[in-house]
Amino acid sequence: MAKKATKNDRKTVKGNGGETHQTAGGDVPTLTTKQGVPVADDQNTLTVGERGPAALEDFHFREKLFHFDHERIPERVVHARGFAAHGYFENYAPLDKLTRAGLFQKKGQRTPAFVRFSTVAGNKGSGDLARDVRGFAVKLYTEEGNWDIVGNNIPVFFIQDAMKFPDLIHAAKQEPDRGFPQAQTAHDNFWDFISLTPESMHMVMWIMSDRTIPRSLRFMEGFGVHSFRMVNAKGESTFVKFHWKPKQGMQSVVWNEALKINGADPDFHRRDMWGAIESGDYPEWELGLQIFDEKFAENIVPGIDFTNDPLLQGRNFSYLDTQLKRLGGPNFTHIPINAPKCPYHTLQQDGHMAMENPKGRANYEPNSWGGAEGGPRENPQRGFQSYPAEEAGTKQRLRPESFSDHYSQARQFYISQTEVEQAHIRDALVFELSKVETVAIRARMVAHLRNIDEDLAKGVAKGLRLSPLPRPVDAARPTRDDLKASPALSILLNQPETFSGRKIGVLVSDGADAALLTALEKAAKKEGAKVAYVAASVGGVKTSDGSWLEADEKIDGGPSVVFDAVALVLSEKGARELAAMPPARDFVSDALAHNKFIGFTEEAVDLLGLSGPDGAGAEGLVPLDKATDAGRFLTLCRNLRCWTRA
Repeated sequence: MAKKATKNDRKTVKGNGGETHQTAGGDVPTLTTKQGVPVADDQNTLTVGERGPAALEDFHFREKLFHFDHERIPERVVHARGFAAHGYFENYAPLDKLTRAGLFQKKGQRTPAFVRFSTVAGNKGSGDLARDVRGFAVKLYTEEGNWDIVGNNIPVFFIQDAMKFPDLIHAAKQEPDRGFPQAQTAHDNFWDFISLTPESMHMVMWIMSDRTIPRSLRFMEGFGVHSFRMVNAKGESTFVKFHWKPKQGMQSVVWNEALKINGADPDFHRRDMWGAIESGDYPEWELGLQIFDEKFAENIVPGIDFTNDPLLQGRNFSYLDTQLKRLGGPNFTHIPINAPKCPYHTLQQDGHMAMENPKGRANYEPNSWGGAEGGPRENPQRGFQSYPAEEAGTKQRLRPESFSDHYSQARQFYISQTEVEQAHIRDALVFELSKVETVAIRARMVAHLRNIDEDLAKGVAKGLRLSPLPRPVDAARPTRDDLKASPALSILLNQPETFSGRKIGVLVSDGADAALLTALEKAAKKEGAKVAYVAASVGGVKTSDGSWLEADEKIDGGPSVVFDAVALVLSEKGARELAAMPPARDFVSDALAHNKFIGFTEEAVDLLGLSGPDGAGAEGLVPLDKATDAGRFLTLCRNLRCWTRA
C-alpha cells in the first residue's frame, strides 16, 4: 500500500520555469490545469463520499476529458502520413542577378527551415513503405516572411488541371463502399481512372519505378513540380524549377523488401530519420535551380504553363481552404510552426483561436491616425509586387494543344532506366494490375503501354496472361522517338559511391570473433556508416575473447530488410543453433534475394547455403577470414546492391 505523503516528503519551489516540487525521484515540475492551477490528485475523480457519485465541480476532471475528446484535428485528405525536421538553408552564392528575394542575396546567409516528408494516399496511421509519391514540402522562414516550396519527390504529376484533383484522389484512396485497400493504388478504381486519363501515363512510369519506394527519406530527391518565376531588382523575369538533391545520393528498396519492412517496422522511415539526426548524421540536400527564359519556355515540356499553370493555381486555392477546414478558422498562422520568424504586422483581428490582435486605435486602412495608433501601412519599395505579365484571351474551358502529347516523356523516362530498373517497372505494373479485378481495365492499361514501349507492354501482358495483346490506344499525338535517354532519370546510374549514412546488420553468436567485430566497427565508422548487432537474444553474446557484446536487436525483431548490408560473424556452434531458427534463415535468405552485400565467416557457410567457404559463384558475398577483410567488405558496400547476382 502506498505511503501517504507528509510535509517532509515534498517541498515546493517557485522559479522562472513555473512551480516545481521535490519528490523521492528528484525535482519535478508541478502538474497544473490549462489555467495554471496546481493539481493535487491526478489519479482519482472527486466523489461525494467514498463510493458516491462524481461531483460536477471537479474542474480538473472535466478539463482533462474535454481536451482529450478534442485533441485530434481532422487529418489531411492527402499527405496525412508525414514526418518533419527543422534545419536551415545556407546560400552558396549571391543570386541577385536572378532574384531580389532576401535569402538569396549573400553567400553563407542562413535561413531557418522546416521540411515535411509524407506519403500521399495513405491515412495517418498507414505504413511508411507504401508504393506512393513522397511529399517534400519546405518552409523557409525568411526575413521577408514565410516561403513555402510545396513539392514531391517526383517532378511530374498525374493531371494537368486542378479540376481533376478530387477525382484523382477519390480514385486513389480506399474504395468508398468497402474502405480498403489502405495506402495502395493496386485496386480497380485507381487504374480505371488512370486508364481513362492518358495525361497520367508519364506519371505512371515514375510511380511504378523505384523512386516511390525509397530506402530512406534522406535518400530521395525533391522537386517543386511546377515552374516558378524569379524577379530581380530591375524587374527582369526568369523562369525556374526547384530541384533538391540529397548529398548522400538516392537509394530505394525492392518491392518484396518494402512489403516486409512494412510488416517488421511500419515506422521505418520515421525511425531512420530520427536515428540519423539523434546521432548527428544530419541529412542534407543541395538546392539546384533549372533556369530558362521566356523564349525557351515556348517549347517547354507539355503540361506546364508556368505561373498560369492551372494545377499550380488550383493548389494555391486548395491549400488555404484546407487550413480553414482542419484548424477551424483563419488563424492557422498563429500556430508556432506556421508563424513567421520575421516581424509581422496586420490589421486582421479576432476569429477562431486568435492568439493576438492588432494594438492601437485603427483596425482599418486608409486612416488618418498617425504613428502607432494608425497601425501598419503598405510599403511600395519593400512590398511584394506581382510580375506585370500581360494576359489576354477568350474565357474558355479547354486544354492547349501542347498538352496533348501524353506518351513521349513517358517513353523517355522508361528508356532512361537500366535493365534492372525497367524490370522493376514491369514487375510493379504486373503486381498492381493483378489486383485489378476488371480484365477490361488491365487491357486498357496495356493498350496505353504500347504507345510507350512495345517490349514493356508485352512483358506486362505476359505477366498478366493477357491474350490477345490489345491494340494501342489512339493517341492525340504520336509518340516521339527523338527524345534521347537521359542518365539523370536513373537512380542506378547516379549511385552515390558511398556507404555513408547506411547501416550494417551483423548477425552474431556466442564465440564470435572479437577482433573481426572490432574491425567491422572501425571500418564502418571510417565510412560514415552504423553497425547494429542482431542475436538470438537481445541480451547479447559472449565473444571469442570473453567480453560481453550487447545486441541491438533480437533476431525476430531485426530482420535483414531493415539493413543496407549484412555480415554473419558466427562460431560453429552458434551457426548450428541459428540454422534451426526460422527468423535466422529468413535473415539470410532475404539478404540474398534482395541483392545485398553479405560478409561472412567460414562458420556461416552452411547457413548461407554455399557450396564451399569461398562462396564460389555467389556474387556480392565476401569471406571475412581476418580482420583486414572488414575494410574490403565496406568498400564493396559502397555499391549498395549487387544487382548482378539477380
